[in-house]
Amino acid sequence: MRRAMDYCRTCTEEDRMTTPAGNSWAELVEAEIATADGPASAESFCRVAAAYEAADFSNVGLAVLRKADSFGIEKNQAVLLALVRGLRRQRQFAELNTALQAGLAIPDREAGLRRELAHALSSLNQIPAAEMEWASIIRAKCMDESDWVNCATFVMNCPDATSLVQMMTAICEQPELRGHLLAGFCVVKHLIDRDKAEAQRVLLEVDPTQGSTGDTDILLHLAILAWRLRDYEKAEKAATLAATASKDPAIARKVVASIRTFAGDFSHLRKVSLPAAGKVKDWVLELASEVKRDAATWGFLHRPARGSICATVLNLTAELEMVIPEQDEPVASFSILSEDLLPDPFHILCGVDWQWPHVLLQRKPEGDALHYFVGARGHRDWLWDEIRPEMGDEQNNPDRTRRRQHSATWSEAMRELSRETEEET
Repeated sequence: MRRAMDYCRTCTEEDRMTTPAGNSWAELVEAEIATADGPASAESFCRVAAAYEAADFSNVGLAVLRKADSFGIEKNQAVLLALVRGLRRQRQFAELNTALQAGLAIPDREAGLRRELAHALSSLNQIPAAEMEWASIIRAKCMDESDWVNCATFVMNCPDATSLVQMMTAICEQPELRGHLLAGFCVVKHLIDRDKAEAQRVLLEVDPTQGSTGDTDILLHLAILAWRLRDYEKAEKAATLAATASKDPAIARKVVASIRTFAGDFSHLRKVSLPAAGKVKDWVLELASEVKRDAATWGFLHRPARGSICATVLNLTAELEMVIPEQDEPVASFSILSEDLLPDPFHILCGVDWQWPHVLLQRKPEGDALHYFVGARGHRDWLWDEIRPEMGDEQNNPDRTRRRQHSATWSEAMRELSRETEEET
């Protein structure tokens, strides 16, 4: 109790407004009394720390665990587990790193400690160590649904998911995980840049409607993966679910829009005036006729002289990002995909310079399709919008358009003249 009183003396007015509920307060009192009835033990310190945590005195709970550490009880895995969890939640990263090293030094770690180590290592972006902890938990078959959400989040945010070989091996060793939504997401994310054909095979068994991910961002990422692998039906299903469950569904709706266009439906896109769209379209289609259907290319269109458009083709394999010299008066960038899965449109669109529109030619056996994109703020993995351009000389030439459009007065006069002519006859 003294700890709570000391804390209350130093807490802010806002902190004082939060008081423990009856049950939490009773447990806190009982836990403190228990420490006075006998010698200090790891279990009693953990109970007291948990009671303070439940009563919203997380700082006091962490102080209790630090006290346990000063008694040398840190060798107890239960205390270390609670300490790692508390330090991670309060973002005490320097202390957390020290606690992690103590945990990793224990040879036969229990599943609970491994779980907390995995979470903490993930938060510190220590990828290889985090992967090994997750792999061990998966092999021990100790994963619950909350663990899978955390594991999938780790894979989703990993800058190099292709390197997570131990984790994916552990998942694939268990036949019962076939079709598991989150386990399947992890494997597809790992494989998509290693072996697209195998990623397609794994994706076939993943059903976005099965189970609750607990995180709409994972569903959105699954939709993007399915779109990249040309499973447009599954991609739309996952993105629609993400849009339905998300507090901010705008990005998921943008993803749905492109999924539908790549499947062949452009009717839902918003129209945007792009004066040069007609000429850009002609140039891209002409260039495509010179590029083999199993090859891809990209570049930009610019105006060397007023009224004309020329193309500059870049080396797609060497240029991972598109750099357009502004002195060339750029009009748009373009890309022509191959009929194969490589490169996929995601890789192209992530490297585009969004100061200008981008035109992408999708090649497919049933008929090629042109897609028009403009830069847009949004999700870190979707910084563009697909639009439908208003193109053509009649629409985009203001002088010609004005000549074709008559004023309301002139139209009424023409109708009157027409009536008079009909009456005379």
